[in-house]
Amino acid sequence: MTDVWGYADLHCHPMSHLGFGGAQVAAGDPRLFWGDPSGGDHASCLPCCDPAHSIFQTPSLISLLVDKRHGCGDPSYVDWPRYDTISHQQMYVEWMRRAYDSGLRLICALAVHNRFLADLYNGGSFDNSDTLAVSAQLAGMKKLVDQESDWMEVVLSPAHARAVIGANKLAVVLGVEVDSPGDLRSEKASTDAQVDALIADFHAMGVRTLTPIHLANNAFGGCSFANDQYSLLNHYLGDGAGGQHFFDIVPKPQSTNGVEFLLDTDPGRKAQVSAYLDIIQSGPDIDADYPDYRAIRIDGHRNAAGLTNRGRRLVSQIMKRGLLLDVDHMSDLTRDEVLTLAEGRAYPVYSSHTGLRELGLKQLGDSMVGVASEAQLARRTLERIRDLGGLIAPVSRQGPTLAHLPNLATTPRTLGRDTSLSWAHAYTYALDLMGDERVAIGTDFNGFGQQPGPRRKNGVWVGPSREVRYDVEKQVQLDVLLKRYSLETRTFDINDDGLAHFGMLPDFLRDVANLLQSEDRFIPFFRSSEYFLQMWERCEAQAG
Repeated sequence: MTDVWGYADLHCHPMSHLGFGGAQVAAGDPRLFWGDPSGGDHASCLPCCDPAHSIFQTPSLISLLVDKRHGCGDPSYVDWPRYDTISHQQMYVEWMRRAYDSGLRLICALAVHNRFLADLYNGGSFDNSDTLAVSAQLAGMKKLVDQESDWMEVVLSPAHARAVIGANKLAVVLGVEVDSPGDLRSEKASTDAQVDALIADFHAMGVRTLTPIHLANNAFGGCSFANDQYSLLNHYLGDGAGGQHFFDIVPKPQSTNGVEFLLDTDPGRKAQVSAYLDIIQSGPDIDADYPDYRAIRIDGHRNAAGLTNRGRRLVSQIMKRGLLLDVDHMSDLTRDEVLTLAEGRAYPVYSSHTGLRELGLKQLGDSMVGVASEAQLARRTLERIRDLGGLIAPVSRQGPTLAHLPNLATTPRTLGRDTSLSWAHAYTYALDLMGDERVAIGTDFNGFGQQPGPRRKNGVWVGPSREVRYDVEKQVQLDVLLKRYSLETRTFDINDDGLAHFGMLPDFLRDVANLLQSEDRFIPFFRSSEYFLQMWERCEAQAG
């Protein structure tokens, strides 16, 4: 068996325009997530977003709450794509091809959705279920792959993926990351038969990796959290039987496991989201009923919800079919039990877009920006994943981090800026922990998050002030000059634009390599597709 070459992005969302209510919207009509990745002409796929985000034309103001800066796409691209967008297309197929040309050989393309945002934007006239959003995005990804079949292919097994990458194509692994897979909200409102049918249906649709829990508790277990919005979302989604519930947190005297994040620290943002919830959810005033989490404990908040019986059934069914299991977004209690079940069967699991708790900041007054939270993985958790033969994939947007490499430490003036420097610290931390292997990247592009910004802003640099030199330096691990990418009248530069879209991954990697002053540290990164397939092969070997 010949090893494959190329790096892997274990977490991205190419079809987000079909989530958040977009599955039922005609092409070009207003939708919360704007832009189409499918490779039509720029003007039709990446037009200005006024129809979706204008205060006069949109069904609600939710788009302004989610992403305040809107405007020009094609032809000027003055407003987007950009590194800090949330609801605009960043995975247009031309950009995916540029990443592929830089050595990307495997992606996990995940269906994603949030029913609260869809309900608020679209109103009650749409089917905003997770099930519809998942099926639409899986179908959309298959259609795109068929259209681009000369250089990408959906893969259904590790052997299939080896053949595809061996033929110099991009292997696309289909997956799901939604709040309620199968719309199963709670254990009491679901059955074992529904869990079995869910995994069977996913498998039949070509899904090979699953993130069972996302931003709210569901039938399978508790989620991790890093802001009050998650608790408000949990209340809105309810228990599947008409009941609403805010998070319960782990009380004293149990350990915080390194978590210092505290709920109820951003009253302005909480009140803003609460007001939107009040619009679409009847009952008592939500903000007034919000728990006083500080009265329960003040030294770090973790979710008290763990793995449920339905969750144990789900894990069993995943392992029975040899599917890939992503442990991100789980509460510590849920993840610990999943890892124990995996260890009992020597079944590898992985983290697809990893935050690192040990690099999280300490509390600075009431500010929770960058503070170590349950959404980041503790070192012991990472070690257990490593010992099972799994992978970790530091998410491209790490946020402010503690320095892992002393020679790249930031100053107080630049600590709060999220750039490639944060990822350089996370990547080297991951390499050291994993023994210089089994480390990939999870970009979370189109995942309603942001990306690393430019290291040069208003003349101030984060880290060493050495810019990426286009037309002089080569792409990482390739004998090819790195050239600037242009889109109509706009030219992108990593030094000033940051990671503005998926096609700037080669620029981003060049910047990180310059920071590390070594391309050798990227040798294992360009084997991450191989490590992923080795993990998948072990999953198949343990199936049954």
